[in-house]
Amino acid sequence: MTSYSRPPKALEGKRTPDHKNLSRFKVNAKLLLMVAVAILALIGSMFLSSLIPGLFWVRTVTATLFILFVPGFLALKVLGIRLKSFAESTLMALGLSISIVMLLGVGANILLPYVGIRDPLSLVPMTTIFVVMTTFLAVAASLKNGDVSFRLPLSLLRFRPYHLFLALIPLVTLLGVVVQNSFSSNIVLAVSILMICSIVVLVAMGKVPREAYPMTIFLMGISLLLHTSLISDFLWGWDIHLEYYAATSVIDASYWNPVPTDEMPQGLRNIFSMLSIVILGPVVSILGGAGMDVVLRVVYPFIFSFVPVGLYILFKKQTNEEMALLSSFFVISMFTFFTELPQIARQEIAELFVVLLLLLLVDNEIAISQKKALFVIFAFSLVVSHYGTYYFIITILLIGYVLGKLFDWWRAVRKHEAAPVPRLDEGSTSNAFNLTLVPLLLIISLSVLWYALASGSSPLLTIIDVLDRMGDYILGGIFAGSIIETIGMISAGSGTLLDMIWNVVQVALIVAIIVGIYLLLKKRNAASHAIASINLAALGVLAVCLAVPPLAAALNVSRIFHLALLFLAPSLVLGVVAALGMLSRISRSMGSLSRHSLKIVSAIVILSLAYNSGLMHVAIGAESTSFALDEDHDFPRFTTAEVMGVKWTVSNGPQWVMADEYRRLLFFSFETTAPMIPPPSRDLTYVNSLFYFGKYNLDNREILIKYDHVSWEDSGMLAMEHESSKIYSNPFSEAWYFKG
Repeated sequence: MTSYSRPPKALEGKRTPDHKNLSRFKVNAKLLLMVAVAILALIGSMFLSSLIPGLFWVRTVTATLFILFVPGFLALKVLGIRLKSFAESTLMALGLSISIVMLLGVGANILLPYVGIRDPLSLVPMTTIFVVMTTFLAVAASLKNGDVSFRLPLSLLRFRPYHLFLALIPLVTLLGVVVQNSFSSNIVLAVSILMICSIVVLVAMGKVPREAYPMTIFLMGISLLLHTSLISDFLWGWDIHLEYYAATSVIDASYWNPVPTDEMPQGLRNIFSMLSIVILGPVVSILGGAGMDVVLRVVYPFIFSFVPVGLYILFKKQTNEEMALLSSFFVISMFTFFTELPQIARQEIAELFVVLLLLLLVDNEIAISQKKALFVIFAFSLVVSHYGTYYFIITILLIGYVLGKLFDWWRAVRKHEAAPVPRLDEGSTSNAFNLTLVPLLLIISLSVLWYALASGSSPLLTIIDVLDRMGDYILGGIFAGSIIETIGMISAGSGTLLDMIWNVVQVALIVAIIVGIYLLLKKRNAASHAIASINLAALGVLAVCLAVPPLAAALNVSRIFHLALLFLAPSLVLGVVAALGMLSRISRSMGSLSRHSLKIVSAIVILSLAYNSGLMHVAIGAESTSFALDEDHDFPRFTTAEVMGVKWTVSNGPQWVMADEYRRLLFFSFETTAPMIPPPSRDLTYVNSLFYFGKYNLDNREILIKYDHVSWEDSGMLAMEHESSKIYSNPFSEAWYFKG
């Protein structure tokens, strides 16, 4: 019989090497249980909505939250990334989730047909793929050492009266949208904007706890976005109708065809190459059971609301909490944020990745290898989200890199020493932009590869066309118009005295940005110089647009200004504070300006929001610039009846269909070509044509031709009314057939 001896006491309670190896495979059961609950909630919500259709929203909310956060949090765990800030972790998880969804969707679209699944982008294949992918990530994450790290910070769980007031803002906004859409009253919406302004006042007075800053900027952002995105019964705006058509085409076919058809206009071809539209939207719609119009009007603004949160985190690493929050407030107070971008869904997604890339450049918590992996993922996600945003950002980063090198050389010459070689140093305690040439070249390579392969190189042809026009403008010496006139394109102005005054204010703010950049350059640390080089590049690109008005119009200067603010907003606040300090030193009577500088900045933010939201115009009785606050303001927004009229016209109309500037945009949601615009002269009227009229046309007996409202008498429509047959009519739209 073999005898077993007791191990020495010195070894009791200690693990042998074999024990240590086995412990590495210990599974985190708590994490697996949490993921299993999430998967069951997703599948259960699908069954619940099929049994009780009235609870479809449960499925939509559950699937949306699952898609946007669960894969990303698990990927962070797999990569071993643990950030101190819960807001930053959530932002990173959101970006990773969207990247995973887009890449997974493309993979399924390419590979599943080879195994006999001809509808890869349909409910069953997509649900199966997401369950398998999530399970795989959960198992991989559970093998990692450490805790689950999905815990909410305790500060968010402490209830304060301020939290109740903050939560009321989006609720009041939703109520205001319902009242405006149903009863044409803007009172509740105006109250919601006043509540947002009051938050800025509370911040200036120090009444808002700092730990609530990220939630504050998020709820203010989502409230401003929803107060416009949910106005009207259907999608409103320009590009969003093309995006809707592209996404619904994928949903209907359960497949994304990257090869465009010959009849597609170039704008639609560009959109078909953007995974932020043709993959992300359809996946959310398919799994969530919501219409694509709901996804574009609610889910995309929800995602975009995290961009101001990311800006706050980014700006905080450059300044301090209060200045960072005010800088973020200024970005969302601009007209472009809540009126232009909700109708350009692909740019909403692209800006999220822009912010994530910038956060990586100033981060000093993430290890070098992890940072490189995230940089590649987010850079490629930016490329496939929006070509226009990518072109602008890569231009700024390249110019900023060159300027940074020049500043390094200049400092080295002054000190009579060799110029330092920048490196991506994860152990650095500074907030310097770790910008090197290798990641920039990688982004460019990925973009050229994707844009050359997708949609017949349409995005590449677009930028070539823009550069060609830019060359014509510059070589031709076309610098017509004033800077003030061009800056007027940034805001929502309509040419009134109030608008001209605000244009002058915007010039002063641009001067403040220049002062802020100068102050950064004066500092002696490398971090400030690196940030200043990036800001100077953004200011230079913006200056080119402002100096060439035709180019500004072609590139949409309001969006360019908005993108520049992602870099320049902190410099603006720094410049205003410095200017107030200088005035305090010059005059004793202004000595208090320096002490109250942040309060004055807050007042500027409030005025910006009041002006750009149209609240100021409504208050003084001026011509409103807001289609959300003024139902009579002509804008490409549509009722359900108008949508029904367009669908009928698309299905039954003749070859020649005409509609005015705004009403024709609705046709892009349902076909690849839009109606022609009626000619301004009645002598040029096409025969055998069908004319479509929407609510605004019928109510005001006007049509919009070349963005000029023309009465029916002047356009010849009144005479045509007696020569046409009204072949379709509902309360808010009509179709006339003119034989000639």
